[in-house]
Amino acid sequence: DYISPEQALEPRDADHRSDIYSLGCTFYHLLTGHAVVPEGTAARKLYHHQHVKPTDPRVLIPDLPDGIAMLLDKMMAKSPIDRYQTPQEMLYEMESVAISLGIAPQDSQIRVLGSHIIRPAGKQQSLTYPLVLAGIFIIVVLVLMDSLQSKATNTEGNWPFKNPRSASNDSPLFPDTGVNKPRDNTPINNPAMETKVGLIPKYESEEPTLKDIKEWLQKNKDAKQIEIVLSKDLDLTPENDKQEPGLILNHAQIKIRGKDSVKRPTIKLSYDARSLTNPVAWSALTIDSDDAIIQDVNITIDARSTDTEMHGITFKGKKTLLLRRCEFIQAQAVQSENRQLASLLLDSPENMKPMINIEDCCFLGFEQIVSPLNDIGKPESVSYRQPDGGGCDAIIKKGNSRIRISDCVFGPHYSIIHFLGKTDIDNLVVIQHCSIMQGTKSCLIYAGAQSSPQVEMIHSLIARSPDLVFQADADGAVLIRNTMGPNQTKYKGDENRYYKVDSFLVQNSPPISFPDFSAFQTLLRDNKLGVDETSKLLETSPWKSDQPLKLLEEFHLGQAFMIKDSSIELRSPDNIADRLIGAEKFLDFSYISRPLPPITSTKPEASNKPRVVDSTEVEDPSKFVFKTLEAALASCKGGETILIRHDGDLVIKPLRLDKTAGEIIIKPFPGSKPILVSGDTREGIIVAMFLINESSLKLEDLEIVSRPILAGLRTPSLATLGKAGSINLKNCSVTFEKSEALQLPTIIGLGVDTNLMMDSMPGKPAAPANSILIDQCRLRGECNIFRNRTTRNCELQITQSFIAIAGAIIKVESSGAGTVGIAGLQARINKVSAFCEGIPFQITQGKPSASPIMLKLSESLLVQIGAKEFVQLEDPEISPERLKESFQVEGVRNIYGSGDKLLLAKSPVDISKEFSLTLDGWNALFPDSQGIKLTTSIPALGTKTGAFWKAPLNLFRTDETAGVGYPAP
Repeated sequence: DYISPEQALEPRDADHRSDIYSLGCTFYHLLTGHAVVPEGTAARKLYHHQHVKPTDPRVLIPDLPDGIAMLLDKMMAKSPIDRYQTPQEMLYEMESVAISLGIAPQDSQIRVLGSHIIRPAGKQQSLTYPLVLAGIFIIVVLVLMDSLQSKATNTEGNWPFKNPRSASNDSPLFPDTGVNKPRDNTPINNPAMETKVGLIPKYESEEPTLKDIKEWLQKNKDAKQIEIVLSKDLDLTPENDKQEPGLILNHAQIKIRGKDSVKRPTIKLSYDARSLTNPVAWSALTIDSDDAIIQDVNITIDARSTDTEMHGITFKGKKTLLLRRCEFIQAQAVQSENRQLASLLLDSPENMKPMINIEDCCFLGFEQIVSPLNDIGKPESVSYRQPDGGGCDAIIKKGNSRIRISDCVFGPHYSIIHFLGKTDIDNLVVIQHCSIMQGTKSCLIYAGAQSSPQVEMIHSLIARSPDLVFQADADGAVLIRNTMGPNQTKYKGDENRYYKVDSFLVQNSPPISFPDFSAFQTLLRDNKLGVDETSKLLETSPWKSDQPLKLLEEFHLGQAFMIKDSSIELRSPDNIADRLIGAEKFLDFSYISRPLPPITSTKPEASNKPRVVDSTEVEDPSKFVFKTLEAALASCKGGETILIRHDGDLVIKPLRLDKTAGEIIIKPFPGSKPILVSGDTREGIIVAMFLINESSLKLEDLEIVSRPILAGLRTPSLATLGKAGSINLKNCSVTFEKSEALQLPTIIGLGVDTNLMMDSMPGKPAAPANSILIDQCRLRGECNIFRNRTTRNCELQITQSFIAIAGAIIKVESSGAGTVGIAGLQARINKVSAFCEGIPFQITQGKPSASPIMLKLSESLLVQIGAKEFVQLEDPEISPERLKESFQVEGVRNIYGSGDKLLLAKSPVDISKEFSLTLDGWNALFPDSQGIKLTTSIPALGTKTGAFWKAPLNLFRTDETAGVGYPAP
């Protein structure tokens, strides 16, 4: 009755968040007297745990406070990412709810008790941990139950089934100090209210417009609670010169959410000079309410053509604001400290001190937004440019408020939080587990005139981007920028990480700067401004990518903010095995949903010099010189480089990388041009140049040729990936020569090694995912690119590359006949020109994967030669519904060169189930993957001599394909 969804599917994936789910089920049962799932078979119960949300407890207990219902909802979220990430975080919320209900004092020790007792050391726990947590949990539940009994009046029957609503009007989100006086209303999202005062007005439209939603708001202007659900984008730019820009919402309680938490709709506001109203400030959403919840939406403001003050959200509320999984984007022509451009303006009313909670959000700023037109004049998806200039202010804080920001990421901004105006002494801003990428001129805290910021930052990361070209400004990246002297801001830091911060405190006038961290620490201590003794400076970039700004521009947000999670300096000291410094999750991304890799150190080693492979030299390991690549690899550790000093063919026999911590790089010695050629093998059925198990290999600037071996019958793969193996090809030329084997070889495959095939056995838990990155490469020959016959999931990315092959780009096959689901695959193909004689994407499954195969295509040219379809899916039980469960596609600006069909779905046992999709049907089934059909012929495909893939690159282009595909000279 209490098992978590992930524990039922894969016991090895269960961690302490599974315990939190189970405790939520226990809490629910204690309060309502009903189990979370109905009576029935074990299969039915498992299905409900995975797919069906339990009945809202307020339906069973009409007087149940909303804070408790929200606590339960988060504990029992289906995805671990959406639950409390730690017991401490859960106890913090419990304490807040207890205080808001008046059953715990402001100095409650619940959270303190939890922080001392609950300190898990890793995923493998003794029974003490869950039992202690359960004990604390039940104590809190009993306190809440006792409180509800004591507050109840006119009780009928046995509690908790028939009690009238408590008279308390406290906020469901945050404790109330008594300063705020909310309106008399029933809290939002209370199902019991439907039977007492009618339904909460809800706006939900498939085609939302500014005009329609304003008419709906006018119709429901007297409602105390409203809900707006968006399934598509909403443009709040005035439609004519009589409309005011944006929306003004002043109902007591407001909820705005996206219907789909993954494909979040965008609320957009662009400045339009034609508007005659010309307000002093433009805001997409202006909220003047007691309580507001905004989640799962994108907020975009376009201020490139104006100096007018603009905001994404202006909150003038009196009690609470919750922002969850929201993405904020702002575009401006010039970054300036004098502009008031902000994604979020918190403008608190006088004598009010609202509580603001911002979690799992993303704040970005750009200097350009481009929306090109396609061939038929239809606007394409917008793209963003120049993130290094960044936004103006992510958040502006005016007046009194208490703010908590957790698990959020910030791209470059002039300031993350801009403080304006006078405040009293209790105005703490807490920043916890956040990642902040600094740009050309940026700061965490900007203390404006008359402000007195109080900031506490915990387990967070502030770091420059390594691909940033800084202006000639010694104070480009700053922690605190004061305008009224060095003692203006109070700051407390705890276990934060700083990388290339130019100055930790800057005063504008007279100019004072503290570039030295130790001097800044002394300033805080001596002037009683705070403390920052446990934070550390990083010697190397914490970002996993060496071009995070480029990834931001390409909108690969999860990769852009990914840190080097194997570094001990970037692990949380409270739980080194499982927790990270910086944002651990945001939007729909999570960096801790899977086990973290083994710990290494980012500190450069004194002996970390490249190995040199030179067959003409005398081997001398003390001088890092080796005669063979095999010997060099044997002495190499993760994070080290091997240089090959050789011209022409260099025969490579199977090389194995096993459990090397960190990435090993192999590339040519400067001035050398080696060609790695496959050699003979004595490894049985292992036919690969590199066997990679729990290791990472990068091949850079190399030419690689694989030729038939074993009497000409087989051509070796370039790489076979075992458990948690990854490979990165950068600027490589790979050629597979003709083989006489019945099956085409594969450049990179999973499951060829006999030992590795054990992972494919039915019933065996899935191994960690593999990772493949192919960037700026040329791949040709008689081969497939990628093949997976195991149960291991894989992430595949091919960017700016050319492909001309006789086989498929991707082949995914079930490892069991109808008994084992195919492995999951996340594939991204960007700016690729691909020409395939085989079907480019082939999927053969006994049953669908736990999650659909996701194919994301952008600005690519994809041509099938001799095959009628672009995708083939083979499934015994195939149907249009099952197809959508198995395969999803997203794409922008792609050109398909195909025959009559783009997709063929067929059943090997029932030919009557077969169906296909033309381009129109494809675009209808996958609306986020709109593409056009190639109408001109490719010169290389008409060559009469030799295989088509040997033709020069310039013969694979026409005028029609300009701007898409491989950007070769």
